[in-house]
Amino acid sequence: MSKVKFYYQDGLELQKNDTVLVNDKQIARVEKIFDPGTGDAANYFCEKGGFILAFENSDVQVWGDTDEDISLVRRN
Repeated sequence: MSKVKFYYQDGLELQKNDTVLVNDKQIARVEKIFDPGTGDAANYFCEKGGFILAFENSDVQVWGDTDEDISLVRRN
């Protein structure tokens, strides 16, 4: 379990496997949440930790923080 916590605008905590809406148009799934000081944090240049989003179009993105661009669609 990850020690770092990320939150949606409504205050709910981001969790692995959540289905999210990005930029009001793209659906993605939270693949992984990683802590600061880990190999993933170093590899993805997210020193404060981050999370990986897998999109329906097979795109994969690494985010270092949640913001108003990400909202929860469904908790799986």
